Amino acid sequence: MGVGSLYHLILENVQATTGIKLAHVPYKGNAPLLQDIGGGQVDFAVLVYSAAMGALAEQGRLKVIGQLGAQRSDLLKNVPAASESQALKNFSYKIWTGFMVPKNTPRTWSCACMPRSARHCRIRRCARNLPLKPRSHRRR
Repeated sequence: MGVGSLYHLILENVQATTGIKLAHVPYKGNAPLLQDIGGGQVDFAVLVYSAAMGALAEQGRLKVIGQLGAQRSDLLKNVPAASESQALKNFSYKIWTGFMVPKNTPRTWSCACMPRSARHCRIRRCARNLPLKPRSHRRR
């Protein structure tokens, strides 16, 4: 939501690709931004799709006009991918998200909170093969 966030950089890419000018307005999370879109105070935003967004769309308070993946999601088959447009051909973003807890969280608690599928051995083996390296940020 803030300066330098993935969403900010995505819209910087949209501007560079299309030549349109957008104003970045930092927000403290999805909830206040969704409220402002639904209330008409904001014209446009890029967010992770959520149940709250779906509910506002069903109420007619906002429209979901595009997806950032290379192709349409099975969850939103009626919403085109940005790459389907002429202006954003080959435009695609995928992100990896994960579960995080404070470092002192007991292992038994954090394992119990993980979805059962994420604890499955086959999924763990696949995750180990991803070209991602988890990092921790330490204060200096």
